[in-house]
Amino acid sequence: MKTLIKRLAAAEDAPPWSLTSALLTIVIAFVFIVIGTLVGAAWLADPADPLAISARSQLVGWLVGCLLIAIYILQTRRRPDQRAVLRLGSEGTPLPFVMFITLGAAIALDLLGLVLTQVFAPAPELAAFQPATASPLDWLLAFVFMVGFQPVAEELVFRGVAWPSLRSVAGGWLGWLLSAVVYGAFHYLAYAPAYAEGGLTPLWYGLLAPVLAGLIIGSVRAYTGSTRAAIFAHVAFGLFAVIKLLVIA
Repeated sequence: MKTLIKRLAAAEDAPPWSLTSALLTIVIAFVFIVIGTLVGAAWLADPADPLAISARSQLVGWLVGCLLIAIYILQTRRRPDQRAVLRLGSEGTPLPFVMFITLGAAIALDLLGLVLTQVFAPAPELAAFQPATASPLDWLLAFVFMVGFQPVAEELVFRGVAWPSLRSVAGGWLGWLLSAVVYGAFHYLAYAPAYAEGGLTPLWYGLLAPVLAGLIIGSVRAYTGSTRAAIFAHVAFGLFAVIKLLVIA
């Protein structure tokens, strides 16, 4: 714990890109999610209701968006010094252990949400998913998105690019907090929470839980010094979201 606190408090060295560039990357990532959503809606449009957006078209669109995000970041930061700051190595971190610990944190966070909202709801990305009528393909899309594409794309953006920029400018603690807040705001806008229940449910699952998840994943990034470890931590959150959807089903 002392090591974690020490590493969270320490500011990062300035990366070979500006804070403006890092913030622009977040905006571009959001634009890619919007573009992907439009592509999915157009590709899988229902002829009877072309304006309707199904859960499958959402997932396909977000898969496309996340793929574009990953390609953009890896193509625009190809120099050796840039790749070094992205910290895509494991840094000797036991990644299965990271997933195990983070899975426990995801369960604890969800139990807190259940106490606060009194609603056992799926993640916002899966709120429109209909387990009773979903096909094996729908379940596969949900799994691939939550456990594969989303963790890679979002961690490249928030713990790869934005993390060193925010913590070099704002300092260790404030940079950690800002990274989580921006991550939560991105989630709230990109995967707008749509629940039948009102009250605290949309705010918790759509914004507050992602902010807290961002703090947890950021702690993994700070402790390990590895964006790859942060990706695996995010994979644990995604895996829990799919398991929870199976329980709801």
